[in-house]
Order: sequence, then structure tokens, then C-alpha cells
Amino acid sequence: MVKVEVETLFLQEKPAKMMLTLRGTDKPVYAAILSKETDSTYAHTLRVLLKLEELGLVRFEEKGRIKLVRLTELGGALANELSSLLDLLELAEIASAIESLYEREVKGHLREEINKEAVLNRLGQQTKKLEPLTHGKSEGIEQLAKKQLKRIEEVLREVKGLIVG
Repeated sequence: MVKVEVETLFLQEKPAKMMLTLRGTDKPVYAAILSKETDSTYAHTLRVLLKLEELGLVRFEEKGRIKLVRLTELGGALANELSSLLDLLELAEIASAIESLYEREVKGHLREEINKEAVLNRLGQQTKKLEPLTHGKSEGIEQLAKKQLKRIEEVLREVKGLIVG
């Protein structure tokens, strides 16, 4: 398989979902169940799984007519990296939302002009999104998530009129 084809495979939603679904279990999974969990047809699921097997990322265990699939060690490592990539993309979206909110609603406005309730509500929503990223993730992702929580605190302090510094 050409490098571009491999990159294209993992930049598609369904193959990535399959890898992440398989990552979430220690037991082999029925291909039919995997197709349901990833909202794919059984035929498409098998085509993707055969490509993943060709790459050495999954292996099949046949029990009669039923095919079970599990990640290989390499597949597990790749699934972990995919998960980290998704976490980083989520952090980027959150950071962008925080800065956009700050620029639109807080920066350059007098405290009396700021719709504090709306800003606090939106910052609370971003905090809820960040919380799961602050533990149980790689050290780098946790640090970046905590940095965004600090940024939220800075914006909150400015909105509430506390000294920023």
C-alpha cells in the first residue's frame, strides 16, 4: 500500500472509529458488532478491516463462520496515537472558542458592558469539555488542557474585575 493511501485511510472517519472502538476493549470483537458501533455496512467494515490486517494493525480470529477481530500491538499503538490526535484537535477547538469569546465579549469592553452571565456560561461549557482532558491522558495533553483552564481563569478574573496578572 502506498504511503498516501495509508494516510488517506486514517484520515477517514470510519477507519479511525474502528481503530478507536477496538482500542476500547481487550477482547476480540465481532466484525458485525464493529460495523454497528461505527455505523458502517458490514461489507465496508470488512474491506477496512482487511486493509488494517494487511498493514499488521488487526488480526482475525475465526470461530466457525464468525470472524472476531482484535488490534495487534502495533494497531494498539496507532489507536493510542489516533486518540491523542483527536484530543489535540479538541483542545484546539476549545482554545479557539475561548480566545474568540475573549476577543468578542471581553477585550476592550468596560466591565459594565460585558454580559457576564453569558460569558460565564460559555466559559463553564468550555471548562466541562476540558475536564476529561486533564487526567488519564498523555502528560502533554494534560498540560495543554490545564493551560487552557488557566486561560479560562484569567478571562474569568478579568470579567469579574479582579486584578489580572
